[in-house]
Amino acid sequence: MGRGHPAAHLLEGSWIATVTPTGGQAPFKALLTFTTDGGLIQTDTSPEFETPGHGEWVRTGDRQFTIGFVNLLFDDQGEFGGTKEIRENITLNDTSDEYTGVSRVDFFDANGNLIRSTSARTQGTRIHVEPLE
Repeated sequence: MGRGHPAAHLLEGSWIATVTPTGGQAPFKALLTFTTDGGLIQTDTSPEFETPGHGEWVRTGDRQFTIGFVNLLFDDQGEFGGTKEIRENITLNDTSDEYTGVSRVDFFDANGNLIRSTSARTQGTRIHVEPLE
């Protein structure tokens, strides 16, 4: 995508990412928006029936961040089935237009009991404004 203003090692803004789960599940796409006050909104094309994710992010070092968010899960009848909770460590590249991440994903049933855990690797690219010509 086109270039906007320099990000100066900031995570704020919107990103498109490829998420590659461990265990053989196919990679999928995700959109993430990081707000200036530490908020996070996420959507993806994973196979679960889920809401957009909501959460937070914090800076943990130079170009280093930790994010956490929750999705509500539903069965094929639309009944609440539990939650998916993601925690991820992110590292920005030197130009702050790409990142790599390693995440842990925990699935909980409707009563809050841990059902299973998995992990994934993520590669993200910052979304920039494209000039209209």
